[in-house]
Amino acid sequence: VIAGSGGGNNSIIFTLAREYNTSNKCEETATGFINALNLSAGLISQYVIGYLMDYHWRSRDGININGERVYILEDYNFAFSCVIPTCLFIAIITTLLLKETHGRNL
Repeated sequence: VIAGSGGGNNSIIFTLAREYNTSNKCEETATGFINALNLSAGLISQYVIGYLMDYHWRSRDGININGERVYILEDYNFAFSCVIPTCLFIAIITTLLLKETHGRNL
């Protein structure tokens, strides 16, 4: 549900990038940069979630089986309960900082 509700904002982000960068004649560069940010978000979030899961695993003295860490549901809940509210907070703040363009290129 969360991924589905957040997926529709990609078209808005690309439109804003074009509208804000028309005066600089760099619309294509801006959309390429936005595309790179979208792709790198998955890479960064995997490391952050993994780090938080490891942190929680160490704090509860987790167990190893054959040298592999065994994560439990609490580890996943901890990691996602940190990441999802943080991402939502950043999204709300950046939304409030946007300037309405009324469909005009700035």
